[in-house]
Amino acid sequence: MKTMVLFLLLYTAAGAQELTLDEALQKAFEHQPALQRAQGKILESQGTLELADTLGQPTLGLQTSYTFNDPPLRLLVGTTPVDAVVSNNWASTLSFRQVIATFGRLHWAHEEAELQKKAREAELQYTRSRLREEVKVSFYQLLHSQALIQVREDALKARQAQLDIARKLVGHGAAPGYDARRDQAGVAQAQQDLSDGLRDETIARARLTRLLGEPVARLHTDLEPLEPPPAKASGENRPDLAAVRWALAASQAHLELMQVQDAPTLSFQSDYGRRNALGLQPGQLWSTGLVLNIPLFDGGVAEAKSQQAQGALQQLQADVEQTERDIALEVETGQANLQSSWRNLDTSRSALGAAEEAARIARLRYQNGFSTNLELLDAEAALTQAQQNQLSARYHYLQARAHWERIVSP
Repeated sequence: MKTMVLFLLLYTAAGAQELTLDEALQKAFEHQPALQRAQGKILESQGTLELADTLGQPTLGLQTSYTFNDPPLRLLVGTTPVDAVVSNNWASTLSFRQVIATFGRLHWAHEEAELQKKAREAELQYTRSRLREEVKVSFYQLLHSQALIQVREDALKARQAQLDIARKLVGHGAAPGYDARRDQAGVAQAQQDLSDGLRDETIARARLTRLLGEPVARLHTDLEPLEPPPAKASGENRPDLAAVRWALAASQAHLELMQVQDAPTLSFQSDYGRRNALGLQPGQLWSTGLVLNIPLFDGGVAEAKSQQAQGALQQLQADVEQTERDIALEVETGQANLQSSWRNLDTSRSALGAAEEAARIARLRYQNGFSTNLELLDAEAALTQAQQNQLSARYHYLQARAHWERIVSP
């Protein structure tokens, strides 16, 4: 029994453990299909690089054959009978081949594959950067929605308490009946606001769950202190820009490769063969020499491939220029949004302080009979709105900062 109680206590404590932002990021990096896909592309590019290097590697092969001929044939050479065709024939040849010169094909094939791998690595880095931003924004959205629920629950309780007071005053003839009806409408609006908040919290939790790949536990609410916007920066070192630039360099290497497709190939080749001896053919033969292969006419294949590569290169050149323009605009927009969010945060703090003081005075005036419940309702509604605005400004700034960090991250 004691063991069961201890187990339940430990299970409850584990279930109540709060999820920090760093832990959420770690979980997302471990269970994100987009990262697995990007890593698979790197593995594929590594295989392409190794395949390109095989062009310069030696090859060794063994070829063996057996044939049966019927009828056999014997010839007379002078007075000596010689087997020209025998029934059972076998032959084995061991061949060694080493490419000596490809006149650029090996170099450019390796260069293209290596540059493509660098582009894939930059794409992985950018995928991680976008995932980091998305997790942070989703984490902040869930915290924001939960904080708004608390504010709206408090507002609903205050409205309900005010409605109870108004009903008592109406019952004693100390207040008109429309005061209670006005308070009742305020309660209904507060209930609607709370319902909307619960819906937003459900959606925010589902988004974060999708990123983490598992149900979201309680969130740790102590975030890093808010800091002013950083100095202006550029996105020159962004991984997505690096990826498209590496892809452009790989396309240039591919064009060079296509332009040497009809270049000659010089190889060293050595063959050693054994077979059943026939007539004047010996039972073994060794041959060694150089092989020069010169393509004379390929029907225009090399030229067509070069034209395709040139077109692909022009497209990537345009992509690089467009990406540079998009990043410049994104940096300017992100900086403006970040500064605006910081100013809104500062304004919301001042507005909240003023709303709290106005609500305090309105309560005192109402309690001492110097005002109607309309003034109190307006003051409390303004306070609730100021609280929500302050929360929204805080989390909007955090989201804008997460976006800014992704924009300028190397």
